[in-house]
Amino acid sequence: MNTNQCELANALITLKNLVCNLNEMSNATLEAWFLHHRPTFGPLDLIYVNGDPTLNTLKGQTESWTAQTIEPVFRELIFREEG
Repeated sequence: MNTNQCELANALITLKNLVCNLNEMSNATLEAWFLHHRPTFGPLDLIYVNGDPTLNTLKGQTESWTAQTIEPVFRELIFREEG
């Protein structure tokens, strides 16, 4: 993703607890949290998740957001040199 797009997007950033290789439990916990809090978010374009972005499976038919891993975007932005 182009970093300029990040500035124009309505984004949600979530961080899963990836301790002890319990990624499946972490995904289930994140998905339950997301379903519980979804009504409070408003319109979204992007959802950033550390690790595997399984939230795409929860997208409704009328929703157009995309969940993606945050690591590549984070690396690009944190190490970008201003010129």
